[in-house]
Amino acid sequence: VRAPAILDPIAVNIVAPLLIHYGSAAQRERFLPPILPAEEVWCLGFSEPGAGSDLAALRCRAERDGEEWVVSGQKVWSSKAHVADWCLLLVRTDGGAAKHKGISCLAVDMRSPGITWRPLVQLSGRSEFNELFLDQVRVPVENTIGPINGGWPLVRAALAHERGTLWAFEFKIRLQNAALALVDLYRGSAARRDLAALRQDVAQAYIEAEVFAAHTLRILPRLHDAADAPPEAALQKLFGSEIQQRTCELAMALLGARGALDGGGWQEAYLYSRSVTISSGTSEILRTLLAERALGLPRG
Repeated sequence: VRAPAILDPIAVNIVAPLLIHYGSAAQRERFLPPILPAEEVWCLGFSEPGAGSDLAALRCRAERDGEEWVVSGQKVWSSKAHVADWCLLLVRTDGGAAKHKGISCLAVDMRSPGITWRPLVQLSGRSEFNELFLDQVRVPVENTIGPINGGWPLVRAALAHERGTLWAFEFKIRLQNAALALVDLYRGSAARRDLAALRQDVAQAYIEAEVFAAHTLRILPRLHDAADAPPEAALQKLFGSEIQQRTCELAMALLGARGALDGGGWQEAYLYSRSVTISSGTSEILRTLLAERALGLPRG
């Protein structure tokens, strides 16, 4: 509780597990040691303008030229691409293969010629996300993680860790810290009688954060051992993102009218929270996934 956030949660919670499970010995030796101390920062090159929730529709292509891939295409919503040293990039290496085949995963040096990025300004005013453009970028074939044209299992594993492990570590800390800050905010406003009706909501937010933390500890072993995405990963992300939104909405209610203009960290957290039920799979998609894979309900 009140622990600091992980310096590079993308690298620690998504890239590192993929390297451990799918990387070669040389790749693990090269890339893993700098991750924990954040000596090298990673971003993800997954989503595209026409391939968000449906990642199998990606069009960024890589054509082989000897011992190099020549990569061209566009990615979007790439967190921290403007400061990243490396990009975990999904590309189509066989344009004639079926939709979920012909995909490969590459480790791309962000200083390579032909890479440009453009910041996307968010509602909060921050520019955490970027559009990423690749124009004839050369990547060594030895930087292919996992089998060539066999990247779809890596996509599923990455999503499992993004929805599960990332939320288990990064957002467990964030939600527990937010719940305590919410309690402090309520106590600081206790003189306002109009806030008495929100007392139960504050207690509920604290309980939900603690339940989320307990659920995190319960599913971590399954996430660690899973070669594929277990349903618990979707549940973790769905549960955590909606708790975060409710917590931020409650904070704005406690702050009152001034919170919209001078809410400080809560104001920014509230604006950012609108995105968390969209990123890493929308709540609607995750509910469908849970219905089919966890409950065994028919499609339809």
